[in-house]
Amino acid sequence: LLQALLSNNEQVGTVSEPWLLLPFVSFKRHDLVKSAFNSELAKEGIVDFQTKIGANGFENDLSKFLLNQYAKVLQGNERFILDKTPRYYEILDEILHYFPSAKIILLKRNPIAVLHSIIQTWHTNSLKGLLEYKRDLLVAPHILNKFSKDHVSNDNVRTVHYEAIIQNPMAEIQALYNW
Repeated sequence: LLQALLSNNEQVGTVSEPWLLLPFVSFKRHDLVKSAFNSELAKEGIVDFQTKIGANGFENDLSKFLLNQYAKVLQGNERFILDKTPRYYEILDEILHYFPSAKIILLKRNPIAVLHSIIQTWHTNSLKGLLEYKRDLLVAPHILNKFSKDHVSNDNVRTVHYEAIIQNPMAEIQALYNW
């Protein structure tokens, strides 16, 4: 809903949940990567590679690469790119690191409503089926709360409540546009 409301104008380009950043900026986070190859060895290889070429150069080039990919979403006069990927809660600190001037909107929602949405959207009708979403339901709210508190004075991070958008969409969206 928030993505649709924010992108309902000529200044915002977006695609639905691109997940673009997760594989690129989580390369140092073996806890987030499951792979047939050994992700821990891959991380060590990338870190070794960085020592040869310079970590700052690697990270600057990675930021440029990702910004270049996002720029391809822009079709006309858009000035902003909106990437709504719910699991970015896993890499919020990395997003701030690679994109220090990005605007980050933390969308909080009643966990019971999130559970209901998951069940309805993904036709999950068993506890076993919900296991795939356990981090989204049990861990994400804590990560979002901590990040929100840690960055309360960061002008580029804003916390928005889904229920407030439902109750007063015009005021909430206008506040975000002004921000």
